[in-house]
Amino acid sequence: MIEVDTSSPHFHFVDREEEYEHLNSYFQRNSVRFFSLSCLVLLFENDIMWVDASLEELGAIHGKPIIALRYLSETMTVQGRIFVAGRSDELTGHQVVALRTQCLLGRIKSKGDQALLVAPEGVHFVTPSGLHVTQFLRVGDMLGDARTIDLFAFWLRPALATHELVLLDTFQIASAVFRAQAKYKLTCKVEGLTIHPSLDRSAARTVVGRLTSFIDGNEQLLFLNSVNGTGRTAAQICKFVLSGTVVPSKVTCVHLFSSRSESTHIEGATCEAWAELDFSSEGWSADFCPLCERKSEAISIDGKSYYVKEAKDRPVMLTKAHFKVASDFIRRYGVHEECFLMHADNPNDNRHHAFDIDVEKLLDASNAFRNDWITHGVRHATDPDQIVCPNHAAGIRMASELSKAKGVPWFASDDLRSSEISSENANALRTSKRVLFVDDVINTGARMRSYIRALRENDFGSFERVGFAWAVNRTDSKVEYDGRCAEIGSGHDWQGNHSYVAELSLPHWNGRDCPWCSEYDVLNAWVQQMTNPPKWIDDRLGLLADRKRGIGSEALLLLPGYSSKGIGGFSPLAQCGASSKIVAFVVASGLQSLRNDPDYAKRLHTGFPYSGAFSIKNLSSRYQEDLLWGILLKLVQRRDWGIRGIEDVSKWMGGEIAKQGNAHAAGEYLLACSRGSLIPDGKTNFQEISRAVGLEEKLRIGIESVVFDTL
Repeated sequence: MIEVDTSSPHFHFVDREEEYEHLNSYFQRNSVRFFSLSCLVLLFENDIMWVDASLEELGAIHGKPIIALRYLSETMTVQGRIFVAGRSDELTGHQVVALRTQCLLGRIKSKGDQALLVAPEGVHFVTPSGLHVTQFLRVGDMLGDARTIDLFAFWLRPALATHELVLLDTFQIASAVFRAQAKYKLTCKVEGLTIHPSLDRSAARTVVGRLTSFIDGNEQLLFLNSVNGTGRTAAQICKFVLSGTVVPSKVTCVHLFSSRSESTHIEGATCEAWAELDFSSEGWSADFCPLCERKSEAISIDGKSYYVKEAKDRPVMLTKAHFKVASDFIRRYGVHEECFLMHADNPNDNRHHAFDIDVEKLLDASNAFRNDWITHGVRHATDPDQIVCPNHAAGIRMASELSKAKGVPWFASDDLRSSEISSENANALRTSKRVLFVDDVINTGARMRSYIRALRENDFGSFERVGFAWAVNRTDSKVEYDGRCAEIGSGHDWQGNHSYVAELSLPHWNGRDCPWCSEYDVLNAWVQQMTNPPKWIDDRLGLLADRKRGIGSEALLLLPGYSSKGIGGFSPLAQCGASSKIVAFVVASGLQSLRNDPDYAKRLHTGFPYSGAFSIKNLSSRYQEDLLWGILLKLVQRRDWGIRGIEDVSKWMGGEIAKQGNAHAAGEYLLACSRGSLIPDGKTNFQEISRAVGLEEKLRIGIESVVFDTL
């Protein structure tokens, strides 16, 4: 027997209609994809003998096992044969079952979090059967595409073909059954429960009675159960079936997925568990739930829809502690506005950034930063014998200054490709044992990964130590930074190390999320509604269009008649008079820290079943300055306000502007309403706001049409 590891194969399913020539051509064109597979699985509905030679040849060419599965029509079971290197053998029944298990479990993994609900920290689920769990699988959510439905239909066919009556625990899995009926011309009668039997026994009895009323001889009944947790659901349904006035000749219970290590025994019925869940699926009764003992909140799953009934918002506050990273950065290195870039394209990585740091200018503007780079920037990269930097101005400046300070040679290369690196520099790298890569910022870690890949694949020899030193760590969070840097030494013979001079947590907002890109789109929409747009809008559009330089010192959209102003005194964010640009950087960093707060209950996030929503109290009682209102309206995204919070903050903010004008918040309020981040409280209220801020009539009408068209 040819051995195949059926515990963890990567499946690729090919339809039976493929001729060998087409099949071979497909895998020649997709050889990389094929060679990444453990095996290839072919599903056949009829005899497979006519392709035996083709499959043996294909297995010999590619050196990977090919498994062909078909039905034995006389017994309605699935038979399998494996082809590899010119040989073919029958699969055992155990191997076929293992393939079915991995096929079904593989569908869960391929769907990501679409079907598997994972409770966040501090809460857990209560299933309709009363089990307390941390994860809950909705099989119905897996059946959202034709390929998955066909796979389920393939495995269900033998069971459906040998049972005249089929009862589903929920109609959410009916698509696979109906597909099998249509594809394989099966005539079984199908019924489904409309509510979990523990919640309405009478409704369950009615459905069972309706199905068993078709019994007039030796009909067999199949109960398809999506997920087996406690086993009580299947036991209850089988009891209803077997205690009825008309009883089928045989009752079979199939659990598509099971969180139990073995099938639940039910007297009078045959039970099978097709796929044991391989994630943490332990459950507890309400009386002995350790999660409840730890004060974890129990969230009930609805017995009809099998969803959490209502998602909730948990208000979170932006505190002084969240601004510490940005405040420390500015306090040490000073307010050099030219170093802080907003809404700018970075030529070094060819990406658009809502927020960015110009390290080259920072080296020129701040003696403290330059000294820190030389003195402390490579504290973990001990004694390098070669320095490599990317081929851009900031990297070259950093490498050259460090080279002078440590007496170590350096060269510039963006990714160490053979077409890009000189033979002299390639030889220098081959003779090196301790290489240090320096770069201006670590953002997503893409350049770091390209360097590591080049060292591994381009035959540069062996290294004792590979280090990375960055000027600024601007990853989303410490968790992200640690995860990125774990790749430096993981899986390699060399020792990996890393360091950075300063950190400034900022969101990775590109053109899609950049609030100034959104402002540009909104202003253009306003202009489309006007025959003669005012000059101040044209001027602002011109500024936003220059993505090479980005926004100047004014981060906010100021309505006509209002001028820039700095932040007031005694603010925890920045020194008195700091511009809206600097304050926007600090607030953006603070919001990013809030999104990654170590305490999950205090974190700003969109989650399930709770979202950490930006509390209205941040505006109404904590940050009441007009300038801060405008910046928060610019930077807090729609999803951050929460499900209910968006209505509350829209109404409250609109009322404040209608009463006071609030020059620096008014323009951002109009922008937020136009892009759907806030919801104005009716046209009358919107007109009151427009009058309060002195908006001319033609402009009000134009903006109003955009706002309410958006809604």
